[in-house]
This record gives sequence, structure tokens and C-alpha cells, in this order.
Amino acid sequence: SEYQPRYPADLAFEPLGPANYALDGSLRGTTQLWSYPVAGVVDYKLQRWNLTGRNPAQSQDLRIGPQISFTSDTTTQFYYRHARDVGRDGGLFAASPLRDTDSYGAGVAQVWHFADRRGQLRLGYEFADSRSEILTQRMAGHRVNFAGSIPLKWGIQAQFQADYSRNIYPDYSGLRLESDRREFRAGLSSAFSDRLQANLNYIYADEDSVDD
Repeated sequence: SEYQPRYPADLAFEPLGPANYALDGSLRGTTQLWSYPVAGVVDYKLQRWNLTGRNPAQSQDLRIGPQISFTSDTTTQFYYRHARDVGRDGGLFAASPLRDTDSYGAGVAQVWHFADRRGQLRLGYEFADSRSEILTQRMAGHRVNFAGSIPLKWGIQAQFQADYSRNIYPDYSGLRLESDRREFRAGLSSAFSDRLQANLNYIYADEDSVDD
């Protein structure tokens, strides 16, 4: 993906053309634990950013964990996540706290299935901790997520998601910084064939911080 900012003609900014490349994949294996179906899931994602010839950065994200079905209509998910963001010396984000950062997270989610497993409701919680090597900055965060997918007529699926996260930076350039973020997503999707699907989504996000 790439985007090209446009500025008013009287400003002297040189246009940038940031590009983002991503590659992701997953492995899934199933087994039985006593009489309960268990699936082991591994997800991996690699992203690379390029700012029109300036020094690039890349991010790796690994998520691993089991999914257990204690009943035919529920799934309980556990996962551990590790992400590594690496930048290069110099460039536009040389002093950014997002560079050279290790992030760790753990979460649990409960999923309820209905309508012959064509619909579902999901409630999840995640704790995350990250540290930056350049600014020795640390962030501890909590995130609560509620999402659902509801089958409608004509093969149309309604989806929604509500997130609340609270992030705490104990030492942000000598200050304690706290932020609260709320995000809501809603949309419709429809599969016209085995190879064609359309999605329409609306996303609203709002974030407050003790720093103006």
C-alpha cells in the first residue's frame, strides 16, 4: 500500500510517498485433549516501510496459542504475542520512540457461536508491554475487545467491533503519560462466489491523553 500526501500550493513541503509492504501467514493443527477439540495456531506477519528512498524500517509480529472448544458452541482462545520493530540510523524517524522496540503481549478471548457457527460473539482481554532501546521508553497497556458477526439475508454478514485500551508510559521524556483510546468498527460483507467477496466498513477512533 502507498499514499501520497497533498499540501496547499503555498507551502514548501516536499511530497512524500510512503509505502508499506506486508507478508503474513498462519499454521493451524488440531488434536484432542481428553474429549475436547484443541487447535494450535501460529500467526506471523512481516511489515516493511519505505519513505521514498529514506532509510526503511520493518516489523515482525509472532502470535502463538491454543484454542479449546469446551462445548460445541464455544471456543476459548489463549495466545502469546511478540513483536519486534527495527529502524535504521538516520532518516525521518531517527528519534521516534517507535523505533527498535520489543513488544510482548498475552491475551484470552471467549467466543460464542450461533446460527450453525455462521455467527459469533467475541469478548477478549489483552495485556501488552513494550520497551524502546533508543529512548529507554516503556509502555504498559490493557485492551478490552468486544466483537461480533451476525448473518443476515442474501448471504450478507454484519460485523461490529468495539475496543477500549489504556496505555501508561511511566517515563515519557521525564513525564508520566497516560492515554485512553476507544475504537468502534461496523460493516457489511458479502461473498458473491468462492473467489469474490466485498466489504464495506466504517471506523471511528478517539484517543484522550493527559498530554494535550
